[in-house]
Amino acid sequence: MEALIAEHEQLAKSGTLQKSVGDVQKTIDILVKARERIAADPDHTSLELAKLQNPIKSSFDDIHKDLEEVRKHQTKYAKLLDKKFKDKSLPQMDYEALSSQPALINRAIAMHLLREGQFSVASTFLTEATKNQSSDAMTDELTMSGTEHDLGIDSLKSESLRKQFANMYHILHEMKTERNLLPAIEWAREKAAELDRRGSNLEFELGKLQFVWLFVGNHTSNGRPNLLEGRARALQYAHHQLSRFQPRYMKELQQLCGAIAFCPNLQQSPYRRMFANNDAWDEIATSFTREFCSLL
Repeated sequence: MEALIAEHEQLAKSGTLQKSVGDVQKTIDILVKARERIAADPDHTSLELAKLQNPIKSSFDDIHKDLEEVRKHQTKYAKLLDKKFKDKSLPQMDYEALSSQPALINRAIAMHLLREGQFSVASTFLTEATKNQSSDAMTDELTMSGTEHDLGIDSLKSESLRKQFANMYHILHEMKTERNLLPAIEWAREKAAELDRRGSNLEFELGKLQFVWLFVGNHTSNGRPNLLEGRARALQYAHHQLSRFQPRYMKELQQLCGAIAFCPNLQQSPYRRMFANNDAWDEIATSFTREFCSLL
């Protein structure tokens, strides 16, 4: 190991290529000076070019010598590495962990397709997967898993599940394309109990972004935000919709309301990051998708 460490240190010193860079710079300096002399006296161009042959050749020889020294240490270091850390074959798996659970694999694939909005593809896949399973194999799977409806693929065939995914994509479309958070807020309000059990703050984050959007997101006919009107809308929204979050999110609510005092100079306020977060919509969409799928 000592030899490997010593060679590593030697490679670290020579691998910087400082000597090579210095020789390249000397070559450049020679050429620049020759160009200046030729520009000053074009009649002696041939003589100046003839004088360059030996210095340039010597410079290139020095550069190649420097690089050869680096390559020598690299080769030696690589050999020491191969000698010290010999390749070992990976352990062979005689079985696949899920090879005896095709229903779980099919469900995972179908869920992925549904989450991606590929409803027709998911339907075709489920139909084909069911056809390819013999009745005996399905009976064995039921015996092993004990919960066909929870872990199998039959539950994915239900029209209600597909409608839920369709609803999710409708809400995401409204959120991303139309900048309309109301469908997502309504869904989160309906699922408030389940979200609370998961410790999720999705409903508050949606309301928080709605406050920001009402404050700075609405524009007048000239394309500029009317912060004075936006402040009134945001304050009214906070009073009616966000006040119930005070026990849990008092600090965040104080920050939102504190920004009102800086209107219309939000960009110079301590709260400017809350109102100029370009990733906020993508982050809330990701959070919504995760929570939606977790409650299916």
